[in-house]
Amino acid sequence: MSSPSQKDTADEWPAFTERHWYAISVSLVVIGLVLAAFAASWILTAASIDDMKDRVQIVAPFGTIFLALITFCTVAWRGMVTSRQADQQKRQNDANDEANYAKLLQEAAKLIAEKDKQPQVVAGISTLEILISEPKQRFGTEAMDLLADLIMETYGGARLNRVNRAVIRALELGDSKGLMSRSDGIFRRPTAKEKNRGAWVFIPGLKSLSFTGGTLSEKVFMQARRLIKQLDEVSIEGGIYDFNIKYRGCSFYKTSVSEIYDFDLENNNFRRCDFSGAIIKAIFLPMAGLDMRAGFNFYEEGNPPVDENGKSMADSFVTKAEMIEDEEQEIPF
Repeated sequence: MSSPSQKDTADEWPAFTERHWYAISVSLVVIGLVLAAFAASWILTAASIDDMKDRVQIVAPFGTIFLALITFCTVAWRGMVTSRQADQQKRQNDANDEANYAKLLQEAAKLIAEKDKQPQVVAGISTLEILISEPKQRFGTEAMDLLADLIMETYGGARLNRVNRAVIRALELGDSKGLMSRSDGIFRRPTAKEKNRGAWVFIPGLKSLSFTGGTLSEKVFMQARRLIKQLDEVSIEGGIYDFNIKYRGCSFYKTSVSEIYDFDLENNNFRRCDFSGAIIKAIFLPMAGLDMRAGFNFYEEGNPPVDENGKSMADSFVTKAEMIEDEEQEIPF
């Protein structure tokens, strides 16, 4: 690694610009012409042909070196000119590309605004995919923002299933390329019922996700967990309870819990959930009055849930064997 003193020394070296090389080349040509004139005069004033040949042999190497020096300087100057022109052309091309991509973004925004015309909306989504796939991603984030706004408006509408699939595909593309919308995704649908579960799918590429109603399967819940900010009245089937998500009025079924606050136990419904070794933190409720047995929430034998002080709360739960026994009784034969 270079030391600061070495870097300072390197910065002291003179920087030759295009103008410097041009001035040096012209100066060398002028000096060369003057020296050539003196050399010609000296050679031509020789007393004999043999003397003239000797003088030519003496001057020739110096002339060759001087021509090489002129050539070097002119090549350096021409190289800097070419580099400057290439940079100018590149900047011009970049400016043209940016203008073209900005126009694409505007056209896509107009197309997806026509919600009643699905072909136009899908065409707009395809245009946004072009912006997402563009190597420099000049308008990638803006494209993801438009997609996020669109999916929040259309998700859950059966008539727009084709649009929803296209949007999610585009969001997946953006997510795979490291892009993320600046929008917080907020989605609502009716509370899950026996005949209408309202299953959510994983929606990638958004800053965060909040769901109201519907059902999160174990697969989708585990996929979306890192993005979920809040769940209201959502049915969660399986998976692992995430301590950092805000829950309100949710129903958990066969979910594994390792850490939870008492108010989350009070404000949500748990059924056949695994609380083996879970830590239950008391904020509002007296732990002595906690009873999770009605929902057959269980623990593995020898590994009961505990409070923050490590005190066993086995009396508030059933054992896994008791839960399995009740579950078998529910199975029709």
